[in-house]
Amino acid sequence: MNDTEISDEGYEISDEDYTHAQKMWNKISMETMRDCHDSYLKNKCFLIAGVFENVRDICMKIIDLIQVVVTQLLDWLKQMYSLANLFKRSMLYGA
Repeated sequence: MNDTEISDEGYEISDEDYTHAQKMWNKISMETMRDCHDSYLKNKCFLIAGVFENVRDICMKIIDLIQVVVTQLLDWLKQMYSLANLFKRSMLYGA
């Protein structure tokens, strides 16, 4: 075996998988294994980019929700602090 041959020792592929690979090879107009490799990497990169984009969108929705909840909580705490100060002054000055 020389450097340009691929050994099929230990590899099994179904006729269906082989036919699919041939269709993809012809559809994308691949001429070399490098074309096949580059096409595979592009597909994987696009898939991973889509996953990251979905995760980012979900995280942004969660962050927006957290901001709303925290803002309401801080407003409530501010009101409670104001009421506590008002109560404290009324107790001190007997108003």
